[in-house]
Amino acid sequence: MRFKFPFLPKPALVPVLRLQGSIGASGRGLSDAGLAPLIERVFKSKPAAVALVINSPGGSPVQSSLIAARIRRLSLEKNVPVHAFVEDMAASGGYWLACAADQIWVDDSSILGSIGVIFSSFGFQDLMARQGVGTCAMGVSSEALRGFVRGTLRFHQGHSERHLCDGCGHQSGALANSE
Repeated sequence: MRFKFPFLPKPALVPVLRLQGSIGASGRGLSDAGLAPLIERVFKSKPAAVALVINSPGGSPVQSSLIAARIRRLSLEKNVPVHAFVEDMAASGGYWLACAADQIWVDDSSILGSIGVIFSSFGFQDLMARQGVGTCAMGVSSEALRGFVRGTLRFHQGHSERHLCDGCGHQSGALANSE
């Protein structure tokens, strides 16, 4: 049985927003249109903080940008800190979502980071070799995304702390435009 005492302070409210699955504009994945009402409701309840539980291999960069910008905008408007907890994976667009938080918490075994985009060649290896045409892989390194990262990355098992960038208060690109 729970008693309510009006003279005691209410416990802090920390809603949990689970971001699980691939990110895309259509289908059953995560999208800005699908998440907008949930994100708005989470911040509307005047929480002490918001927890994002992320388990995503990524997907659409546009949808990742829109979702992350919405989270940052509401966090700044309502003055509510956001904490991202990475379960198995926050890769590519999932990492982008995690970077919308003030702090990122991961397990030592979690896959975390920007994998980037890889373009492969088509099946004409022998012909291409005879004609002197080579292949190359193109991608984006994690260093290129350094300006998008905010806050501190904390490993809760190893009790170590890694700063993701010097002067973590600055950003560049799409997330900065949302502020």
